[in-house]
Amino acid sequence: MSSRSVVGADARFIVLEGIDGCGKTSVALRLQDALSVVLPRRPFYTREPSDEVIRRMLLHEDDHRARLLLFMLDRVSHARRIRQALDDGHWVLCDRYLHSTLVYNPVPVLDGLLGDDGFYRLVRWFSGDLYPDLVLWLDCDVELALSRIRERGLREPMDDIGLLSEARRRYSELQGRLPGIVRVDASGSLDEVVSICLETIYERFGSGDGVQ
Repeated sequence: MSSRSVVGADARFIVLEGIDGCGKTSVALRLQDALSVVLPRRPFYTREPSDEVIRRMLLHEDDHRARLLLFMLDRVSHARRIRQALDDGHWVLCDRYLHSTLVYNPVPVLDGLLGDDGFYRLVRWFSGDLYPDLVLWLDCDVELALSRIRERGLREPMDDIGLLSEARRRYSELQGRLPGIVRVDASGSLDEVVSICLETIYERFGSGDGVQ
C-alpha cells in the first residue's frame, strides 16, 4: 500500500528521525508552528513512544526483546491515531517512527531470526502499513550530538559515543534502501536546521498540495 493511498491528497505524514542529540523534538515543534501559518489546520504533533505508561516501562526494561515488543504494541495504537488525524485533514509531524525501531531495536536481525527485509516487513505490519510521505533524517556528527546530550544534564542511555556511532551508521544504511528519506544537515543552529527542513517540505509538497 502506498503512502498516497493512505493519507489522501491534502494530508501529509512527515517523520523526523536521527540519533539522540540531533534536535528532532525542537525542530518538530518549530515546524508545527511554521506550517500552522500556511495550512488550514494546525499540524498534529506526536512522538514515539506515544503512550506515557509505555515510556515509563521502557525506562526500567533492560531486556531488548521486551523493549521491542513494547514499542510494537505502542505503535499499533499510535498508527491508528496518526491515520485518524490524516483522515481528518491534518498534516502529521511525528518525532521518531518505525525507522527508529529498525535502528535501535534490530533484535531479530542481530539474533539471526530475520534478515533486514524481513524485519522491515514485520515492523511495517505492526504499523498497519502506514508509511510516511517524507522522512527528515536529521544527521549530525556524533561528537556534536554527544555534547548536546550532556548539556541536558540528565542521565541518558545514549550517552555513549559508540552507541551513537552505530545508530548513525544504521540510519545511513536505511537511507540507501528505504523510500522517502531525506538527509538534513543538523549541525547548524536550530533556525538553520528548521529552515532547511521547511525548504525540503516546500519543494516536496509545494504548489497545489496545500503549502504555498
